[in-house]
Order: sequence, then structure tokens, then C-alpha cells
Amino acid sequence: MYDAIILMGGNARRLQKSGHSLRIKSFLEIDNKAVILHIIDSILKTDVNNIFIVYNKNFREHHFNLIRNYINDKKKVYFVLQDEILGTAYATKLVYNLFSDILLEKIVILFGDTPFINDLTIQSSVQKMTNNDYSGLLNVCEADESVFQCGRIIYDENGFIKSVIESKSYLNNPNLERSKKHSGAVFIIKKYILKILIENMKWDSDLNEYSLFRQVNVLYNFGYYFASHEIHSNEVIGVDDDEKLEIARKVYEKIKTK
Repeated sequence: MYDAIILMGGNARRLQKSGHSLRIKSFLEIDNKAVILHIIDSILKTDVNNIFIVYNKNFREHHFNLIRNYINDKKKVYFVLQDEILGTAYATKLVYNLFSDILLEKIVILFGDTPFINDLTIQSSVQKMTNNDYSGLLNVCEADESVFQCGRIIYDENGFIKSVIESKSYLNNPNLERSKKHSGAVFIIKKYILKILIENMKWDSDLNEYSLFRQVNVLYNFGYYFASHEIHSNEVIGVDDDEKLEIARKVYEKIKTK
């Protein structure tokens, strides 16, 4: 069993650029259903304990009600306001600071704009953590750089992840170690390792935030190692602008017809 943290507290910069300042990407719809509900569907099919949702100031009462009514009484859901948009590691820290007394030992962190994350992927990733003594685990895949702007995974000689490099930096710096692997949509970490991460968070100057993926390298340097788990590239699709939304809708139609 595990606890799930869904991160929905970002400021959706790409949507804002297209003139949608109050649009929340997690509530964009695919097949007449909000992205966040696709994610919750997958979570509810797994051995999840509690669900923690990090939200921002653009949330309105109907957003809370949509999630509460969808989950109903199946699981306990907690909402945590991200008061400052300082990144995914900062958002996770807010949950830990408020609920460390009830969080389980395994914590699955998901991103609220990835509608195709699969319940089997989540469960198998958690099982891999259970069967091995990893500090954490990242989902990874090979994907088309023109569509997926995810971080690049850099491995050490033992197959552990030593760093995740933001794609823009990776593409602009030919001296960086080459990698075909992209970071995925699930970040799993042990509770006591999360505490260490929070106490030693480093600022990601490329993303201008406290990024969870930046902290993988920080933990690696402390001797805490993350493994990887391969997933389908569809599961990495993040719906963070209108173009990606159209891509996601086309992928959904293909999945439906299979």
C-alpha cells in the first residue's frame, strides 16, 4: 500500500501564454472527462491508501467538488494549497510538512497533467520498490523530443539514475552525456528519503524552481539511489497547452479503437 500525491499547483505557464490565465491544465477535457479524473481512475484501481492533492489559487469550489464527488467515499482525499509557485519539490514539501504523521512509507508522486498514466504501471512500480531496497524509483521511456519535453535520464555504471537533465539544457549543450531516456510521470520515494530530500533541496536554475527531478542528483551525491522502470511513451504525455491537448485527444482515440 502507498500514499499518492498529485501535483496540480503549478501556474500553467504555457496556457497563460495562450491567453488562458485561469485555466487549470488538470481540468482540460479528454473524451468529455477532466485530465485529473483520468489520473484518479488509474489510482483508484491500485492499492492506494490516501490521496493528497496540491492545488493553486485558481481553484474554485466546483473544482474541489468535481474531485470529491468523483472519489466519493472510496478513499480519503486531502487538499493542500501551494501558496507560492516554487516547483514540484516545494509542493511535495508542503504535503510532507502537514501530513508526515500519517504518510505511509512508500509515497507515489504523480503530475496532474498526465492523463494516460496506467494503473498497472503504478502498481508494478510500487511492487518493484517493495521487492528492492531502492531509495526511489522513476518511470522512464524513450520518446520523440519534438512531442515530449521531459528531462533526460543519466545513469551511472550500475544502472542507477545519477541525474535528470532538463531537456532544453540537454539539447543546448552537446558536451552533456547523451541519453535516449526521458523521465516519466511517476516519482516514487520512501518517506524517510523524502525527509532527507526536503532538508537538502537545491534550486534548479534551468527551470527556476525547486524541481523534484533536480533533487535526484542531490540524493545521489548523498548515497541514496533511484532506479528506473520502463513505461509506454503515451504515459508521459503532459497536457500543458492546447497543442498537447490535441495530441492527447488523438492518442486517446487510438487507444479506444484498439
